[in-house]
Amino acid sequence: MITVLTPSIGTPYLSKAVASVRNQTIPVRHVIVADGKKHLKEVLRQATLGWDGTHPEPEVCWVPDNTGKDKWNGHKIYAHYSQLLDTDYICLLDEDNTFDPNHCESLLERAKKYGFAWSYRNVFLGDNYIGKDVRESIGNQTYVGYNLVDTSCWMFARHNFRMLHGILTPWSGDRDLTNLVIHESEGTFYSACTGQHTMNYNAPLDKAEFYRRICED
Repeated sequence: MITVLTPSIGTPYLSKAVASVRNQTIPVRHVIVADGKKHLKEVLRQATLGWDGTHPEPEVCWVPDNTGKDKWNGHKIYAHYSQLLDTDYICLLDEDNTFDPNHCESLLERAKKYGFAWSYRNVFLGDNYIGKDVRESIGNQTYVGYNLVDTSCWMFARHNFRMLHGILTPWSGDRDLTNLVIHESEGTFYSACTGQHTMNYNAPLDKAEFYRRICED
């Protein structure tokens, strides 16, 4: 079984993330961990309407406190909740990002062989497509001076779920996770990449020009 794990504070983007999991070419389970106040319940209910039964219905887990405050984002949920799931593979999906329909299937092929897998990403500003990320979130990239694979580009096999503890830093968690995987991959890091741009990243509006520079149409 593949489980997609999504931390949520109930933003309007969540419905698109849920739909993109529903539209995967292979059956996947979607677990949404909602932290903070219960007023988010209606947002989550709306996001999961219209389920057609092709995939398991999304499961929502509530935790009482805001785990993403102080710049942690969803890192604590990815690191800790992943260890509680009885599943063979985990994909990570921030609630403001989406997957292309073949994302999980393309990752699975490599994760079976290498124990983890990752994809490249497309960049959007809201509903506007900017291009394919060809400089920043593509692994070891000296253009920006650090190793970075976007959090939502990963899949891990069960025996590597422990690697997700590498994300447990508030500012640089995604980079620290990437560096940990590179360190422990025994040279298979780049082979585990699908080479496809199948994750869609919703970039911050205040960094629009930066993302236009690092993308190609």
